[in-house]
Amino acid sequence: MAQSPREPVHAAVREPIRLSDEELMAKYDQQEAGDFAIDPTHPPEGMIYQWITHEVIGQEQPGHVASFLRNQWKPVPAMRHDGYYMQRGFEGQITRKGMGLYELPEELATERRRYDRLKARQQVRDKEAQMIYAPPGTAPRDAHPKTMPRISKGYVPMEVDS
Repeated sequence: MAQSPREPVHAAVREPIRLSDEELMAKYDQQEAGDFAIDPTHPPEGMIYQWITHEVIGQEQPGHVASFLRNQWKPVPAMRHDGYYMQRGFEGQITRKGMGLYELPEELATERRRYDRLKARQQVRDKEAQMIYAPPGTAPRDAHPKTMPRISKGYVPMEVDS
């Protein structure tokens, strides 16, 4: 009588899966962004979402939050995205690690960005005027090319070593 071959007692040891550098970076980048990643399908039509600081190193920042509320930002209720940002059934605002999720109508956000650009341009013009101004009793700064302040405005990308 011939004996049948024995079944292996242990499953074969599988080779560990080695991820490529790109796969490894993608895996952990996604995990790291997870806490504050906002699903692009979540904000209702015409609204934008933004995380706003509630506390820094355990210290509440009520003035910071109040300034956003004055500018018409509103807390996003957890029930709108039940179980996604907070545990299922949680009632209240969405918060994570000292940050709260807020929403603002897109047209107000666009208006605010326009205001910020106008304000920045005005600040540049004010500084240029300060640089050209000469106190009474001194020679004018724009009288000669050598005394004229040199102001360079532009964006130059920073060199990054690979």
